[in-house]
This record gives sequence, C-alpha cells and structure tokens, in this order.
Amino acid sequence: MIRVAQGQSVLASGGLATHDSPPSSTATHVITAHGANWTVQVWSITPSSTLPVLVLLVGFFLALVVATVAARREQSIELAAAEAESRAQELALVARTGPLLQQSLAFSDLFPVFVVEVSDELALENVSISMMSESGQLVRVFSLGSDGALVDEDASGSRLAHR
Repeated sequence: MIRVAQGQSVLASGGLATHDSPPSSTATHVITAHGANWTVQVWSITPSSTLPVLVLLVGFFLALVVATVAARREQSIELAAAEAESRAQELALVARTGPLLQQSLAFSDLFPVFVVEVSDELALENVSISMMSESGQLVRVFSLGSDGALVDEDASGSRLAHR
C-alpha cells in the first residue's frame, strides 16, 4: 500500500485497500519540493485472518467430494451397461434357440443345431445332452467335443461311465 499526503490532506493512495491510518510498521519518507512537504508512506498488508486458507481448504474438499461422486456415478453407469449387455446376449440366445427347438419334433435334427448354438454363445469346449431312459438312467444322446470318459448319472445318483 502507498499513500501520499500533504499535511492532513491525502493526495493519493493505492493498493488493495485503503485504511484511515496505516499500521505502525510503515516506511515514511518526507519529501520537500517548492516549499511544500509531502509525506510518502509505504506499508504491506498481511491478512489478519486465516479466511483465505480456510476458503482454499473448503474448495479443495468440495472438489474432492465432487470427483468422488462423479467417479462412483461413472462406475455405476459402466456396471449397468455391462449388465444390460449381458442380459441382451442372453435374450438373443433365447431368441435364436427358441425357433430352432420348434422346427422339428425329431430330437436328432434339433440337438446338433441347438448344441452348436449354445456352445458358440457360451464359449464351451464340451457340451452334451442326456435324456432319461425308461429305466431311470441318464443316457447321452448327443455330445460336442471330447472330454475323455463320459460320465452319466442315473435317477438314483449313481454314476455310469461311457467310453
């Protein structure tokens, strides 16, 4: 801050703010020119409170809260999009396989097409279809891929091995 005065009259002042009287730690110079005494006072203003620091900290905290909320919102949107995509793929599988199963009553015609479609969609290496025989045993009627020994269960839970 700076103030130029002649006697009690302030001729000019400049800086961030004006005060009625400068603080006690000022640099004062008296200049005499053409028979007039001019007083030039210079001092610095230091913040008397911690308000600017407090405002800065509150602003930083609010920015952090906003960033956290935005990140969580983005994650929830990505999760919802992934779930919707998964559901759409499941519905597409049902839509493709439903008509395949209705084309014929002959299982021998349906099983290869159905198993290949399901295997491709679910990225399965081995797929098999077993049916319940009249004796209550599961009998493998179609398989895709090879997993070594094939094992079926009968209705009582005992396992039957096939080669």
